Amino acid sequence: MSDVPLSATLQPRDIGIFVTCRERKVKPFWISLQPKGDISIGCTDHRYQVVRRSAPGAPVVSDQIVRNPHVTFHAPHRMHLIGNRGTALIEALTWGSAAPPGEPSRRWIEVSTSPIRDLSTHTTDARHGKNAEMWPIECDDETRSPTLFVDFATAAHHALGKNDKTAKFLVWGQTVLLFRLGLADPQPPNLQLFTWG
Repeated sequence: MSDVPLSATLQPRDIGIFVTCRERKVKPFWISLQPKGDISIGCTDHRYQVVRRSAPGAPVVSDQIVRNPHVTFHAPHRMHLIGNRGTALIEALTWGSAAPPGEPSRRWIEVSTSPIRDLSTHTTDARHGKNAEMWPIECDDETRSPTLFVDFATAAHHALGKNDKTAKFLVWGQTVLLFRLGLADPQPPNLQLFTWG
C-alpha cells in the first residue's frame, strides 16, 4: 500500500475500499475527506453490532445494534457515530494525532463486515464527483469477512512506516491515520470504537 499525500488545499474527496473476489467487486468500506479537515469512515453492510471501549480489550462502555453506521472525526479530539438513518448515536472524545514522542499509534476503529458472498456488488461512486480514489484488495475466498483497522498516528509514525507494505497512511489537515486492511474468518458485521472514558 502506498501513502495518500497531504492535500494542502483540502479539496474534498472520497476513497472507496473495494474487494474483488472471483470477478465480483464489493465495497465494504468508504472514506470521505471533508474540506474543514473532518474525516468520515463508513460501512456499506446494513446492520452492525457497535461496541464502544476505552482501549482494545477494555470493558464495554456501550453496545448497540446500528443500521448503516458511519463515524466522523473532528480534529483535534471529537468524534461522533451516525446511524439508523441519520441519528447521532454516540458523541465522544478520542485521541487524535496529538501524542507525545515515542508513543505508539492509538486504535480508533476496528470493523468487520459480513462475508464477501453476502455483500452487495458495488460500482465506483463518489459524493465529490471526480475526486474519488480506490483502494483495491484481491481475494479468492468469498467466505472471508473484510476487516479494517484504523489508528491515530503522528508524523513520526508516518515517517517510520513509509516502507510498511501492510499499512496505508492518510494525512488530512492535522490528522494522520494508519489503515490496515485484512480478510478475517466469516463473522457478523461488527464495529468497535475506542474513545476516552
